[in-house]
Amino acid sequence: MNADAAMSASPVFSRWLEIVRADEEITVCPEDINHEAVSNLYCFSPGEEEDPEINTSAVQNFLRLVIENRKELLQKIKGPQMLFYCWHDAQCRQLRFSMVSASHDRLPFGCPLRRTDDLQEIVDATVNDWLNPEYFKNPDTEPDEKEVPFVLDVFVISFSNATSTASHVSKLVTCVHLQPIEAAIRVSGIGVVTSENWWSADLSGGCVYFACVLKRSRIECGFNLPSFVEWYEHDGHVAGHEAGFHCTQCNSLLAGGLKKYGGKSWPR
Repeated sequence: MNADAAMSASPVFSRWLEIVRADEEITVCPEDINHEAVSNLYCFSPGEEEDPEINTSAVQNFLRLVIENRKELLQKIKGPQMLFYCWHDAQCRQLRFSMVSASHDRLPFGCPLRRTDDLQEIVDATVNDWLNPEYFKNPDTEPDEKEVPFVLDVFVISFSNATSTASHVSKLVTCVHLQPIEAAIRVSGIGVVTSENWWSADLSGGCVYFACVLKRSRIECGFNLPSFVEWYEHDGHVAGHEAGFHCTQCNSLLAGGLKKYGGKSWPR
């Protein structure tokens, strides 16, 4: 029996799958990981009358069809490479999943994580919770016993649109420290003024000048930039102007125009 056929025998999971499939949008916002995470988030948990339908096979089939659906939709919209991630939220007793751009190179959690590529681990934890009313209740411990630090298990799989990803990655000209920003700007559709060296000094690490004004604080908050990537501004008036990030280690520059002269801002 294939996954779709198995779903037809489980009304609760069929209904959940219909909810996911009815959503034909994936939020892509490489400059704001939290916006992506919240906008693409789904949370499911069964009601008491639905408990008899809960089993590991049904949850596994449901997630496999969700993954298939989200992957196909990302290819349809020609989106960038994204991470699909799924976890069991024990406090809310929910199965949760979402998607964020792979360019962030991280997941939007504030706690320690353990990534896994074994979906069954998340399925087992979720089912054990849903079928056990005593699950996650704090056991009686002696005062001198130390609590084990909490680590969240998260299933992660990368979705890449071969055509879209290749077209964007092949154009990247800055160093590895600036490429996450460059890729995000290109995906958002901002045009390139030039990728030729307009400096008098040698920019051996590559450079790009975008047709926008870069929002320094938003970029610094959204991207984990090393200390040797510095903010740079130059106002040559009629001779030209730029403001952006200079990687002093690789001698690479990613810039846009100065705010005082106006123009489209990024991130929006």
